[in-house]
Amino acid sequence: MPQRTSSAIGKQNRILLAEDTPENQVLARQCLEGAGYHLDIADNGALAVAAFKKGGYDLVLMDIQMPVMDGFEAARQIRSLEHGGCVPIIAFTALSPGPHRSKCIEAGMDDFIQKPFEKTALLSMVAVWLAAQPVILVVDDIEESRRIIERLLLSMKKYRIATAANGVEAIRAVKDLAVSLILMDMEMPVMDGYTASRAIKNLGIGPAIPVIAMTAHEGESERQKCLKAGCADYLHKPVRRDRLFSIVKQYLGNGPSPDTAVAGRRSGCGPDIVHIDPDLQELVPGYLRNREADTKRILQLLSDNDLEEVRRLGHSMSGSGGGYGFHKISRFGKQIEKAAEKKDPREIRKIIDRLAEYLTRVTVVMKNGN
Repeated sequence: MPQRTSSAIGKQNRILLAEDTPENQVLARQCLEGAGYHLDIADNGALAVAAFKKGGYDLVLMDIQMPVMDGFEAARQIRSLEHGGCVPIIAFTALSPGPHRSKCIEAGMDDFIQKPFEKTALLSMVAVWLAAQPVILVVDDIEESRRIIERLLLSMKKYRIATAANGVEAIRAVKDLAVSLILMDMEMPVMDGYTASRAIKNLGIGPAIPVIAMTAHEGESERQKCLKAGCADYLHKPVRRDRLFSIVKQYLGNGPSPDTAVAGRRSGCGPDIVHIDPDLQELVPGYLRNREADTKRILQLLSDNDLEEVRRLGHSMSGSGGGYGFHKISRFGKQIEKAAEKKDPREIRKIIDRLAEYLTRVTVVMKNGN
């Protein structure tokens, strides 16, 4: 994989344009190269993915309607690549933004510009996204936890986000990227966060990178264990939006005010009505489906007498539910984790019954009232 770094002032930024129409290719080349950018062009989404794998790009302009592979799938594939989350992808399309913007964001794109484009509008958007943005590395073995934190951080529109699923991947990312801040889950397979934090501290790559521990474990002893491993601070899971923004602002200096809306605040609603942050709207249906699948999987694991895997699933649930606004799911997860530690399958089945019932009743409302 090519090395990816934050854009630097004075460097000729490399832009990849995925566009199948020759006339639009010519116009974009005149506009962008005339402004001093280096531009490579791919005629379809598949060629864009292949080009991204070979060369280090600072930004991608992605047409949507292309032969072979459309822009939605190309964006998803780029995002799935190692460090693909660090590069801004802008939808570059004749489609109207109203019905298509949310689909572009869901596919992993960051912004939207409509064709035919105005030169000043395109150059302004490119300049904004190529401004030097700190890279935040999110390390968590649970994909849903990574996605929610990544989505919240991207909503700040000030940072590039890289992700890793374990400590080994985190160390490799720190070597490859100009990382400014690390959010590190502490309980992971392959290499846990405690070991990875110590290893990163010993790399000696430039200034010390602040590592923020993320864990569902509670208590002062756990906090001290994280600090002893080299972490600079501590976030309790489920991670709350206001606390996350506050930590980022503390260590990077330019986060937004933490008084923005917080997912899951009740405001006097009934016990099974959950208010969801609009930034997370597209992630919620999949999250709830996965919890339904967890109830079935846990029952199967009980039949197999695999209480350790049940404990792990409960721990994961306790760390992710509140971040989406589902604080009851976090509590169910914590109860499952504790019951598994006590080797009490009967209690676990009771909790699963309550969780399954809750999932059939819960109603989701966007915080903007939609």
